[in-house]
Amino acid sequence: MLVVKEVLTKVHLVRRGRILFLLLLITFHSYATTEQLSFRDAFDKSMQLANEQRYNESLIILNTLFSAVPTLRIHLELGRVHFLTGNYAESLQIFTKILEDKLLPYPVRQTVLVYLDTINETKGRWDFNIGLTATKNPKLQPKTGIYNIFGIPLEYQNTDEETYFGFTNNLSFSRILNDSTSFNLGLQYTSYFNRISEDTVVYSDLLIQNVLHQKLSYIPFVQARQTESDESILFGNVIRYEIPYSQSILLPELEVSSTDVSEGSGSDGLKSGIGLRFFSFPEQDFSSETTLKIERYAMEKILEDRNTLRISHRRKLTPISSALEGTVSISLAEYDEIDGFWGKERKDEVGQINLEYCFQRKVFSRNPCLGYTFLHRESSIKFYSAKQDSVFIRLR
Repeated sequence: MLVVKEVLTKVHLVRRGRILFLLLLITFHSYATTEQLSFRDAFDKSMQLANEQRYNESLIILNTLFSAVPTLRIHLELGRVHFLTGNYAESLQIFTKILEDKLLPYPVRQTVLVYLDTINETKGRWDFNIGLTATKNPKLQPKTGIYNIFGIPLEYQNTDEETYFGFTNNLSFSRILNDSTSFNLGLQYTSYFNRISEDTVVYSDLLIQNVLHQKLSYIPFVQARQTESDESILFGNVIRYEIPYSQSILLPELEVSSTDVSEGSGSDGLKSGIGLRFFSFPEQDFSSETTLKIERYAMEKILEDRNTLRISHRRKLTPISSALEGTVSISLAEYDEIDGFWGKERKDEVGQINLEYCFQRKVFSRNPCLGYTFLHRESSIKFYSAKQDSVFIRLR
């Protein structure tokens, strides 16, 4: 077991403060089986030392092994252990080098990207995407026609059927504050060229993990929104529990939030909800996220009290050459009835499909993407059904 003796001797010398550089030579001859076993024992020893948080000793073994046999597994562990020591510059350099391999297996690539994102967020990461959009019926107005309102046929004339062309910009900043807390701040802005119309959303949240329990998280958040006709601010709190399951994660959550409307037709009130998120990361070229949420709205305007069921499914395909993302969502609202007021059962049903295709070749260090969104709303609250189509191109 010559290899293990050499490596362990080196670790012993480091403990005494004497730094020596050894080159581990592994040759494949008649003793190949014995040498491979020694190599494996040395690698296992480095992993044991890392688990014991003896990172410097683990790095000595890994560097020695990588000098002799530069395998992907050893290279990955070098990046990981440097990350654990807080040497983010070296870890970043190693993981960036690994990503240059075009044949890198998808699960490995995803793992490396998680480390890179975490490294960037420890420093504070800015991200943005910009694009152009063409939206038909952005205000979800009904078509011109005759509508039966309170049993009376009334004619409605839609005077805003023109397609809106606009500019979109999403800007976000995220930073990991410590081992259990991270901070996010974002801005979403859309401005239309051929209409005096803007839509601005500013949001912020704080993710606090390991609250009372290792897998319990607390997320306070705030969101402010300003459109052509509405201004509102939303304060909320989410408690989330993480349940690992095979290659998936199950996230039950509880949300309580309040809305303050300063202008527009909306209503102040409270929202409470229970939800379930399911993330799947199989060893294939796709991942998926499914969300099921039941919400209760208690609003100041009596006619706005309602229960809502939201279901969405997002599937992301990531082959080497391109990426396709698809999302399908459904929202079903049931409003509290006032006997005899409407004369019919009230509903508000919204279905949406979003498809986006991103090219791997970068432009200005961003991936160009083409997308399409279709939204259909059936509502007896505002007495109409409406459709909305959007086509966009952006760099992300």
